[in-house]
Amino acid sequence: LPVEHVASGDADKCVYCLTCLRVCPYHAMGKNIEERVAQPVTTACQGCGICAAECPAEAIELRNLSRGSVLAAMQAL
Repeated sequence: LPVEHVASGDADKCVYCLTCLRVCPYHAMGKNIEERVAQPVTTACQGCGICAAECPAEAIELRNLSRGSVLAAMQAL
């Protein structure tokens, strides 16, 4: 996928549950221990949207894609 579809995290919404780390098949999520937030590793992100779809705090989205379109695409699979 083009680089504009990588995950982007909102540190203000992140509750540090680390669900995204557990569900990412590409190991493209990391954690910032000092700030207690999950952070995408953009060089490893494949833009699949699993992290955004599974984030209970809705703190992750794919750049240039809405959460709704990601969920619709996931449901279509």
